[in-house]
Amino acid sequence: MDLAYFPAWIVEPELAPGTLEHVLPDYSTFAPSVYAVYTIRKYINITTKVRIFIDFLSESLGG
Repeated sequence: MDLAYFPAWIVEPELAPGTLEHVLPDYSTFAPSVYAVYTIRKYINITTKVRIFIDFLSESLGG
């Protein structure tokens, strides 16, 4: 038997049909942080595309 640690979103498709088995359900790890870094200048506003992408990341990754 091999053990591996992967983010849930990667292995969920394999857990459902039983291809993989979750063997340490009570084991908790840290939740990595994700940052969106961009420059803000006094006379240059953030573009709509960047704002929409940041909002999407925030909603998708839990705020």
